[in-house]
Amino acid sequence: YRGYRNPFSISVPGVSTQDITVSCDGASVSKSGNGEWVIIPSAGSKSTLTVKVNAKMDGASRLMGSFDYRIKNLPSPNAYFEVNGVPLKEDKISLSALTNKNNKLIASYGTDGLIQAKFDIVSFRVKLPTGVEMPVQGSRLNDKAINEIKKLKKGYSVTLTYIKAKGPDGKEIQLRSLPLELN
Repeated sequence: YRGYRNPFSISVPGVSTQDITVSCDGASVSKSGNGEWVIIPSAGSKSTLTVKVNAKMDGASRLMGSFDYRIKNLPSPNAYFEVNGVPLKEDKISLSALTNKNNKLIASYGTDGLIQAKFDIVSFRVKLPTGVEMPVQGSRLNDKAINEIKKLKKGYSVTLTYIKAKGPDGKEIQLRSLPLELN
């Protein structure tokens, strides 16, 4: 994935890991452990990258192989409301949890996602059943939104819409809305 720390395990039979080098045009390559590598395709990289593995044998570097990989943008994560550091797994929330300034909106693939990447919430809008809609910068509700939400009763829904998040690739994306029912 572009801009993501893609882990690779690379080995060459009969060759010590310190005698292996890995290169890739259009990506940064770094060794992260014994036979472990991290490849980060640049934002402007092509749709495929060729990873080349060389080994030092008999005092000379020899190409052991190369492989082409398709490069894609990171998939869009989901938006969650995080309460006390834990993402809500359902759409029901207490008024006190929603209006607590320590709680926030996050973008994530979930704890069991195949990949984990850090996304930062840039902005979103709060849509109330009263027709009021307010913009919010960052990941936490502002005072105006909190004050309006506090006027609502149990059973009402608050929808967080136009959620914009920035991923590790630097790309800003819009996420699906997140409806939250007050209980």
